[in-house]
Parts: sequence; structure tokens; C-alpha cells
Amino acid sequence: MYAILPPRMRNQGSYFSRAHCESAVGVTALFAVVCVFFATTSLTHAATQVSSGMRYDDYHFTREGSPYIINGLTYFRYGSVTFDPGVVVKFKTATSTLSIHANALFISHATKDDPVYFTSYKDDVHGGDTNGDGDASMPAPGDWGRLIVGCGSVFENNIVDF
Repeated sequence: MYAILPPRMRNQGSYFSRAHCESAVGVTALFAVVCVFFATTSLTHAATQVSSGMRYDDYHFTREGSPYIINGLTYFRYGSVTFDPGVVVKFKTATSTLSIHANALFISHATKDDPVYFTSYKDDVHGGDTNGDGDASMPAPGDWGRLIVGCGSVFENNIVDF
């Protein structure tokens, strides 16, 4: 089974406003640079990196931590892997794989109105512009490896893209 799910878009506004920058006497240029930095970095969305390798622990994917980035092989052998409604999981490379073994419990709380998304790292629609390149890249089939869910798992209201 393969799947791609995206998180909800979040507005992460700049820390410094233009008024803050212009009110600084003698250091307006420095603050202007800081304003530009924060304004441009707010376009990208903070992401939670999921460590690759064999995992034996429980893991909870929350909406607040979305989007989650899978880079390499992440393999849950035991424990439970829980996905809250609205979670977005992005796969960074063509070999990125999320595998949930039959001995691990896959739990998705996705609903029709609030699905869980599994998608490409290049997908800006779900989970925002996590790669920070604006419109320079577009998601496409083959961007990521696989989503493997063990036997007996219920996989409803999850959306797999690209």
C-alpha cells in the first residue's frame, strides 16, 4: 500500500514589522535585512524530521508537528504509529520510504473532512512550501519511494498523492 498525505496550510507571519525596522535609529539597514530575512523565511513551513532507520517505539504524528519529512527508510517494527486528523507526511527523495510492519499498529484518525495526506516534499499545496523554493519545483509521480502498511491495518480517509 502506498500513500501521500499533506498538512494544513499555516500562516507564519514575520517577527519584525516594517514599523519596527524604520524606528531603529542608526541601524535601519540592519533591521531591514532582518525584516527581509524573516519575511522570506515565513514563506517556508517548519517541518518535523522523522529519523530514518529501524524504530521500535511508539510514534505520534500530530497536526501541530506537520508537515513531517521522511528522508530515507523509516521502518517501524513494533509499537504503534498514530496519525491525527489533518497530518501531512512528505517524502523527500525518490527512495524515501515509510514502512509500518505488521507487528506495529497503524492508527489513523483521519476523517472525510480532515484526512491525513502522504505526498511529495515538493508539494506546496499540502503542508506548505517545505523545500523553500517557491514555485520552482512541482510534485510529480516518482518523487518518493513507498508507503508500506502491514496486514490488518485500516487505511480509510487517507490521501496519497504523487
